[in-house]
Amino acid sequence: MRKSVILMIAVIFVLGVVLVNMFGMKFYSFVETVYPEKIVFTGEKFTVSTVKGERYRSITKTYAADNQGLMTIQLYWEITPADASDSVILRSDNDKVTVNQKGLVVISEYVESFVITVTAESKTTVKDRLMVFLNMPEGK
Repeated sequence: MRKSVILMIAVIFVLGVVLVNMFGMKFYSFVETVYPEKIVFTGEKFTVSTVKGERYRSITKTYAADNQGLMTIQLYWEITPADASDSVILRSDNDKVTVNQKGLVVISEYVESFVITVTAESKTTVKDRLMVFLNMPEGK
C-alpha cells in the first residue's frame, strides 16, 4: 500500500476516536471480563443475622411436601455490577436438600434448617448465604 493510503487510514481512525470521546459515547470492549463485586439473594423478605461470625440472610418457610414427598423453593440472586459475568455456584450444606444452578431447591424430607450458598468466582470470591428454617405445619 502506498504511504498516503496508510496515513489517511490513521488520520480517519484518530478523528473517529476524538469524535467519540467528544460526544461522550462509551467504549465497550467485547473481550473485557467484568467481574462480580457483590452477590445477594433477592425476592424474599430476609432477616440478616450473624452466626459464629458468618453473615447470613434467613427466611422461615412452612414445610409443605407435594404428593411425591418433595418440597421446592425457587431462589433468586442479583450480581453487581449488572453486566458482570454471572457464572455462579449454588451449594446446600444438607444432604436432604439439593439446589440446581437455576436456584431451584428440592427438599427430600423434613429438616429444621439448611444453608444455601451462592458463590461467584472472580478475582476474589463473592458470596451470599441463605439460612432457611422450616416449620412443621400444625397438626403434623
